[in-house]
Amino acid sequence: MPQLFSETYATNDVGKLSSTLNPGRSLFFIPFACIMAVLGIRYIYTYLKSRGYSTRLVFIFLIGLFFCFRLYGYFAEINKFNDEIINSYKVDFTQPAPVDNSVVVSSPFHIPRRELHYDQVYYYKIAQFISIHLKSVISTPDSKKILYIPAEIYTPSYYKNLGGGGWIPSKGYPYYFPMYLTFYLQEQNINVSYLVKKKDIKEPFIKKAIKVLDRYKQGKNQPSGDSLTVGHYPRNKKQEEIVKMFVNIIDWIENFEKGKRWLDSIRESANYNLNVSSIGDYFVNVTSNKPPDYLIITNFPLWTSLFFKSSAVNK
Repeated sequence: MPQLFSETYATNDVGKLSSTLNPGRSLFFIPFACIMAVLGIRYIYTYLKSRGYSTRLVFIFLIGLFFCFRLYGYFAEINKFNDEIINSYKVDFTQPAPVDNSVVVSSPFHIPRRELHYDQVYYYKIAQFISIHLKSVISTPDSKKILYIPAEIYTPSYYKNLGGGGWIPSKGYPYYFPMYLTFYLQEQNINVSYLVKKKDIKEPFIKKAIKVLDRYKQGKNQPSGDSLTVGHYPRNKKQEEIVKMFVNIIDWIENFEKGKRWLDSIRESANYNLNVSSIGDYFVNVTSNKPPDYLIITNFPLWTSLFFKSSAVNK
């Protein structure tokens, strides 16, 4: 069945073809699969009833068989993934990560699909390496638990996409390295977090939207002329119609006392959680419902400031 609704394309390997499951085709396949499953179950049920068999025992057996196949498929997929992808790469952490953009591709269909997983495999392996190392580290309650890992050295960036679609994160993207490393360290049951610059914290979308509506109601919009970037939103008649509609909705909500209090609380709210920990000009990103056990530092100046300016640490 997969061959019926997949796409086939050529790879770098001469004489070989590869196929991928097309999301659109599989989506349209789901209703037909459901219909055929219902018809099949109805046929089996009618057949068993006509023969006088106990349908309860048969369906219990079928459900058990289904779960057995699902469990087998789950563990078989894990083993296949480990053997064909995870264990196929040997990473030496005494050396920097692969040279940035060492392979340039214009489309993911022009390289073997397995190769596209390299960056994520690198994060997975470095998280395992760190986890094993931390087990041998003895720390005191007063010690600063900081993981200093230079992003410039250990950020994997094996492929560069010329299409600009962003399907592979690139080295140098803000917070790319600490964010992905946090994902994989959390998977290793290591509660870590990283620092975010206070100036990078943006307004919540709903607060920003209310500010736009209030500015429009007060007539403080700067005209944009024919430009799509100059001036304030709305910049054309269509956008103005949308704003007017939401202004009416806001006015209706403010007719109620609770609604007005709710909107005022959004207007006066901070752009971040006031209870979040801060270190100098940085916030400790919330990555768990518990305070982090370790803090990832990815550049040397920040590392030195944490060690030699401990008075900057506050709650």
